[in-house]
Amino acid sequence: MTKIIEQQANELRKYRDAVQKMGKDIMACRDYIIALKKDNTKLKSTLSKLQEPVHDVSLMNIPRDDLIKEVIRARRALRDQVEENKELSGSVSSLKLKFASFESERREIKELRNAHTSQNQLLQKLQDKVKVTRVLEKTCKDQEKVIEQLEGMLQGAHIDQKRVTFQGDQLCCLHQHLEF
Repeated sequence: MTKIIEQQANELRKYRDAVQKMGKDIMACRDYIIALKKDNTKLKSTLSKLQEPVHDVSLMNIPRDDLIKEVIRARRALRDQVEENKELSGSVSSLKLKFASFESERREIKELRNAHTSQNQLLQKLQDKVKVTRVLEKTCKDQEKVIEQLEGMLQGAHIDQKRVTFQGDQLCCLHQHLEF
């Protein structure tokens, strides 16, 4: 019985540790998602600025080499942003999968908790039955002792009754003998 309780306590400890780890992972994922959302907002802002037509700058006043350098720099920045966006989308997809996995684990843990609760209830019922059985066994043993004592007393009383009867018969015979 104690083995079962120890096993269930170990299982409960494992579930508690898993839930705590999952909670920490979920909090880390939430923080990461918040950071990704901030980065996404910045990227959208930057992209919208880049897509706005430039009206104030006269391209004629900028030397051609500087314009080429600026275009190359802008292309690199755009390429870097596209790569970063791809990485961030991959990260978001990965986080979505992790979140789905966490949700699945959360449901499993909930089911395990329910199963553990029902097992604890069953265990409590069994322990109560064991207590009742022990009390009944003790009562039976006590009653057996009382019955044995009563049987001993009855046997003792039966022997005394035989003596009384025997002595009474002897007295009667003696009494009859004396009357003659």
